Amino acid sequence: MNNNKTFTTHEDPRKYEVFSNEKLPQLEYTVNIDGCGCCPRGDIIAIKAKSKNGKTFLATLFASAILGAHFEKVYAYDEQTPNTLLYFDTEQNRINTQLIVKRIHTICSMRKKIEKERFHAYCLREMGYDARLNFIEGLTMEKKPTAIVVDGIADLILDFNDIEKSQDVISRLMKLSSSANCACFIVIHTNKGKDDDTMKGHLGTMAWQKCSDVFSVEKDNEGNFNVKETDCRNRSVSPFFFRISHDGIPFIPEENTEEDLDKSVQVAIEQGLELQAQQAAMEREKILEKINKKK
Repeated sequence: MNNNKTFTTHEDPRKYEVFSNEKLPQLEYTVNIDGCGCCPRGDIIAIKAKSKNGKTFLATLFASAILGAHFEKVYAYDEQTPNTLLYFDTEQNRINTQLIVKRIHTICSMRKKIEKERFHAYCLREMGYDARLNFIEGLTMEKKPTAIVVDGIADLILDFNDIEKSQDVISRLMKLSSSANCACFIVIHTNKGKDDDTMKGHLGTMAWQKCSDVFSVEKDNEGNFNVKETDCRNRSVSPFFFRISHDGIPFIPEENTEEDLDKSVQVAIEQGLELQAQQAAMEREKILEKINKKK
């Protein structure tokens, strides 16, 4: 047997080899949740939920935080940098996309004024399937934003159960997030089964395998939208919840009541998230201590 075969490739191996003494930049997180960085640039982050359970509201909340809005638990990891963001809505009509734009401007103007050039939103509903991803890639590479949101990744292909097409979409988004050095948030439905929170189709499976963070959101009977990180490649973050104001603006209660804090811990326990429950309990004690000092 000849074990001295020459290795041939069209790519230069030196371009892809990683060395132990290579100086590489640290992960650039875009979002801070309870003091823990997440959603790094150069990676894909998924937001998943059943239909009408707050996926777009959570995407709006994260987008606003990256642009400078400071919530009680969620804010930009680097608040000194004027971050930029592109929002691509593939599913809704222009009226609903405009509502998203107005929400983000309202949230940010209440906390920190954002310049128009730092945030752009696009309604791609009337664009063909094949053209949408090309448009997203081209504009993202041109503007090199801090983050992009693809609200409706399933609308980038005709069949989310097409293995080859699903692989292609996720691979291209991975390459895009790396080449443009941006955090790529994707919004996707979960399966319809009551106890099935996996992301829909082969597209969802591919996304789950490649995402650095996966966030799940679920609305309860009290009108709270409970958020948990179900999967992460780095340090996991504590669960939290947000609400929707009477005028349709997502918000995290600024003044946490003891009941609210207990709820965050209980949600983590019920979902079997031991580490997140411990983190939520520690955060509960810190906030209660602050509240007591104010009294």
